[in-house]
Amino acid sequence: IENKDDQEALQQAGARFEDLITEHPDPPDYFFKNAGITFGRLRLVGNQCKMVHNFSRYLLKTSEGPDQTKDIVKIVRDYIAHVKRLKEAGAKADCETDVVNAAKRAYKKYKK
Repeated sequence: IENKDDQEALQQAGARFEDLITEHPDPPDYFFKNAGITFGRLRLVGNQCKMVHNFSRYLLKTSEGPDQTKDIVKIVRDYIAHVKRLKEAGAKADCETDVVNAAKRAYKKYKK
Protein backbone atom coordinates (compact mmCIF):
# COMPACT_ATOMS: atom_id res chain seq x y z
CA ILE A 1 0.00 0.00 0.00
CA GLU A 2 2.84 2.35 0.81
CA ASN A 3 4.34 1.54 -2.61
CA LYS A 4 1.42 3.03 -4.56
CA ASP A 5 -0.35 -0.32 -4.87
CA ASP A 6 2.69 -2.14 -6.27
CA GLN A 7 1.00 -5.26 -7.63
CA GLU A 8 3.94 -7.57 -7.02
CA ALA A 9 4.23 -6.47 -3.39
CA LEU A 10 0.46 -6.84 -2.95
CA GLN A 11 0.56 -10.37 -4.41
CA GLN A 12 3.28 -11.31 -1.93
CA ALA A 13 1.34 -9.74 0.94
CA GLY A 14 -1.87 -11.51 -0.09
CA ALA A 15 -0.09 -14.86 -0.22
CA ARG A 16 1.45 -14.25 3.19
CA PHE A 17 -1.91 -13.31 4.72
CA GLU A 18 -3.41 -16.51 3.30
CA ASP A 19 -0.55 -18.48 4.88
CA LEU A 20 -0.98 -16.73 8.23
CA ILE A 21 -4.73 -17.38 8.27
CA THR A 22 -4.24 -21.03 7.34
CA GLU A 23 -1.40 -21.65 9.78
CA HIS A 24 -2.79 -19.80 12.81
CA PRO A 25 -5.01 -21.93 15.08
CA ASP A 26 -7.34 -18.98 15.75
CA PRO A 27 -6.49 -16.09 13.42
CA PRO A 28 -7.25 -12.67 14.89
CA ASP A 29 -9.82 -10.50 13.15
CA TYR A 30 -7.23 -8.07 11.79
CA PHE A 31 -5.63 -10.85 9.69
CA PHE A 32 -8.91 -11.05 7.75
CA LYS A 33 -9.32 -7.28 7.58
CA ASN A 34 -5.79 -6.73 6.24
CA ALA A 35 -6.14 -9.62 3.79
CA GLY A 36 -9.38 -8.07 2.52
CA ILE A 37 -7.71 -4.70 2.04
CA THR A 38 -4.79 -6.33 0.22
CA PHE A 39 -6.97 -8.37 -2.14
CA GLY A 40 -9.16 -5.34 -2.77
CA ARG A 41 -6.14 -3.45 -4.07
CA LEU A 42 -4.91 -6.27 -6.29
CA ARG A 43 -6.05 -5.97 -9.87
CA LEU A 44 -6.31 -9.66 -10.70
CA VAL A 45 -9.39 -11.61 -11.75
CA GLY A 46 -10.99 -13.35 -8.79
CA ASN A 47 -9.50 -11.16 -6.10
CA GLN A 48 -12.84 -9.48 -5.43
CA CYS A 49 -14.01 -12.86 -4.14
CA LYS A 50 -11.01 -13.12 -1.83
CA MET A 51 -11.64 -9.56 -0.65
CA VAL A 52 -15.33 -10.20 0.09
CA HIS A 53 -14.58 -13.52 1.78
CA ASN A 54 -11.92 -12.05 4.05
CA PHE A 55 -14.01 -9.00 4.88
CA SER A 56 -16.96 -11.27 5.68
CA ARG A 57 -14.84 -13.42 7.96
CA TYR A 58 -13.52 -10.26 9.63
CA LEU A 59 -17.06 -9.03 10.30
CA LEU A 60 -18.09 -12.41 11.69
CA LYS A 61 -15.10 -12.49 14.04
CA THR A 62 -14.62 -8.90 15.17
CA SER A 63 -16.12 -7.20 18.16
CA GLU A 64 -15.53 -3.73 16.69
CA GLY A 65 -18.59 -1.55 16.49
CA PRO A 66 -20.38 0.09 13.56
CA ASP A 67 -18.06 3.10 13.42
CA GLN A 68 -15.05 0.88 12.75
CA THR A 69 -16.79 -1.53 10.39
CA LYS A 70 -19.18 0.64 8.33
CA ASP A 71 -17.00 0.79 5.18
CA ILE A 72 -16.46 -2.96 5.18
CA VAL A 73 -20.15 -3.62 5.84
CA LYS A 74 -20.94 -1.43 2.81
CA ILE A 75 -18.60 -3.47 0.60
CA VAL A 76 -20.20 -6.73 1.75
CA ARG A 77 -23.72 -5.29 1.35
CA ASP A 78 -22.91 -4.08 -2.17
CA TYR A 79 -21.58 -7.51 -3.07
CA ILE A 80 -24.78 -9.17 -1.84
CA ALA A 81 -26.82 -6.73 -3.94
CA HIS A 82 -24.60 -7.60 -6.93
CA VAL A 83 -25.27 -11.32 -6.42
CA LYS A 84 -29.00 -10.63 -6.18
CA ARG A 85 -28.92 -8.75 -9.52
CA LEU A 86 -27.03 -11.63 -11.12
CA LYS A 87 -29.60 -14.11 -9.82
CA GLU A 88 -32.49 -11.96 -11.10
CA ALA A 89 -30.81 -11.93 -14.52
CA GLY A 90 -30.58 -15.72 -14.46
CA ALA A 91 -26.81 -15.77 -13.89
CA LYS A 92 -24.81 -17.50 -11.19
CA ALA A 93 -22.85 -15.67 -8.52
CA ASP A 94 -19.31 -14.81 -9.57
CA CYS A 95 -17.82 -16.18 -6.33
CA GLU A 96 -18.01 -19.60 -4.72
CA THR A 97 -21.05 -20.47 -2.61
CA ASP A 98 -19.07 -20.34 0.64
CA VAL A 99 -18.07 -16.73 -0.12
CA VAL A 100 -21.66 -15.72 -0.86
CA ASN A 101 -22.93 -17.47 2.29
CA ALA A 102 -20.25 -15.87 4.48
CA ALA A 103 -21.13 -12.46 3.06
CA LYS A 104 -24.82 -13.00 3.83
CA ARG A 105 -24.08 -14.14 7.39
CA ALA A 106 -21.75 -11.20 7.99
CA TYR A 107 -24.19 -8.66 6.63
CA LYS A 108 -27.02 -10.13 8.69
CA LYS A 109 -24.90 -9.65 11.83
CA TYR A 110 -24.49 -5.90 11.11
CA LYS A 111 -27.77 -5.16 9.36
CA LYS A 112 -29.53 -4.16 12.57
